[in-house]
Amino acid sequence: MSTSLNSAGVAHAHALANAGKINDGTWSFSAEDGNAMLGSAGDDWPNYAKWFLATHPDQTANTKAHYGYPFGKNGEIYRNAVISAKGRAAQQGAEDIVKACSSLMDIMDAKAKKGAITSNRIYSLLEIRSIDEDARTFEGLATTPSTDRMDDIVEPMGAVFKLPIPILWQHGRGSITDPVGWVTDARPNANGIPVKVQMAKPGVDYPQALRDDLNKAWVLIRDKLVRGLSIGFNPIESTDIEGSWGRRYTKWEWLELSPVTIAANQDATIQTVKSFDLKQRGIERGERCSVVRLERSLLQPKPGVFRLPQTK
Repeated sequence: MSTSLNSAGVAHAHALANAGKINDGTWSFSAEDGNAMLGSAGDDWPNYAKWFLATHPDQTANTKAHYGYPFGKNGEIYRNAVISAKGRAAQQGAEDIVKACSSLMDIMDAKAKKGAITSNRIYSLLEIRSIDEDARTFEGLATTPSTDRMDDIVEPMGAVFKLPIPILWQHGRGSITDPVGWVTDARPNANGIPVKVQMAKPGVDYPQALRDDLNKAWVLIRDKLVRGLSIGFNPIESTDIEGSWGRRYTKWEWLELSPVTIAANQDATIQTVKSFDLKQRGIERGERCSVVRLERSLLQPKPGVFRLPQTK
């Protein structure tokens, strides 16, 4: 299926993002959502078209199949819709869509620095179980090592996500800004989060710089030079923990997965993962964000419960 950039949709997305009409919540787009855009008569195609970043020229005009990559609804652009669109577009080789999504993310990130909510981080370690060199796939485990008692708790079984989940190199803030792969399967349990990952394979028509970036990402993971993971998430439901300053996150939205490089002479611990990630994200320059660690509870060991450090 061929794909073309939808200028009307891109313009509308930019207008919403610049106006600060940004939704950081869970993204979904149903048939009912599409029907609502078409209006009571079911034929408002100009309104329907402006909510999509792409068109499919080989599909009949004024049909739902003609439009692709929805980015919002109900008067708002959804951050997670753009993240998902960027990952799928990269997978399908739609570079115009990738660039459009990158531009929108830049606008939303700029708005976030002025007060919008940014995602928290769960820190973990990557334990690779198997690798397919030719297919550039691997199966691994986001491990949950036991560490000191912390005040906050996150329940992994409360994770809300939609596959595929984009893999961003150092949260997209390092030298590689495009997605480098996708989590194709994830099944959180009490011992960690087993994942199946498809790393992007550079096509023959890819720009050399992109080919180099994708090859670099694969080699670093394959040779286990990247041993840290940082999971971006947004809290959805949480309650106070009686007798402490902590909170229990019973439902949380998994936004993206980012490999975090740890130097070869460093111990692979949660603390080193956190240290490298904070430096990459510019926290030492004064930016603020919440950071958490994914780990099993020590004092109250219950299946499917992980502890987090208190945000300072």
